[in-house]
Amino acid sequence: KALKFTRDLKEFLRKVAPAAIGGGVVQINIWVDLMVASFFTGAITFLYYADRLSQLPLSLIGTAMGTALLPTLSRKLGAAKLDEANRINQSGLEIVLLLTLPAAFALIILSESIMEVLFVRGEFTLADAHASAAAMAAFSIGLPAFALIKIFSTCFFALKDTRTPVVSAIYALILNIVLNISFVIIFQHYGYMPHVGIALATAISGWVNATYLAIKLFSKTSFKLDKLFYQKLFKIIFSTILMSAIITFLAL
Repeated sequence: KALKFTRDLKEFLRKVAPAAIGGGVVQINIWVDLMVASFFTGAITFLYYADRLSQLPLSLIGTAMGTALLPTLSRKLGAAKLDEANRINQSGLEIVLLLTLPAAFALIILSESIMEVLFVRGEFTLADAHASAAAMAAFSIGLPAFALIKIFSTCFFALKDTRTPVVSAIYALILNIVLNISFVIIFQHYGYMPHVGIALATAISGWVNATYLAIKLFSKTSFKLDKLFYQKLFKIIFSTILMSAIITFLAL
């Protein structure tokens, strides 16, 4: 039986196509990082181990939160309950920041200790652990941003807007390529490990991506962050600073 392209099917394909392209952009981003890293001995390995560890809290927090929010946000927005949708979105942002900010700082401060405990054995030397730790610290700078991207993208998907996250991802990809090349040249010039520049470029492009999505979301919708959100954000930042100071002291 021939497939009939009904209006609903056409609408589905129109919405899902940008999301599929967006997945391709992510893979291109990874390919660019690996291509640049391939010019330096051991860089791919260092980036791999660093990325796996920094991705762990992102998978547990950002991806899980985005998956949980999508059906609820879709129902609220579909029923035109914008105030409730805004509260759900704000709660998601609070939870994500509460978990990812401390996680990011902990990974940065304890990066060398974590790498040494987990991987220093056999062919993986102490020098390899330190090289991987530097990359993990750089990746971790972008951890909150990547989690926020999951939340903001979920909001756009709930609004049936799959185009904006893709456009943002393309902008971030272009920036990542430019920063990759620039940082590698700069880091090499000053005698620092070039693969760290690759990780740092990824983190910065992640923050730019998250900022772009936030600006678009809050300008396109009635979503807003109230005074209570900023009060909680201040407490989260203060607690993170306090935690970081204690961890640094104990690690001495």
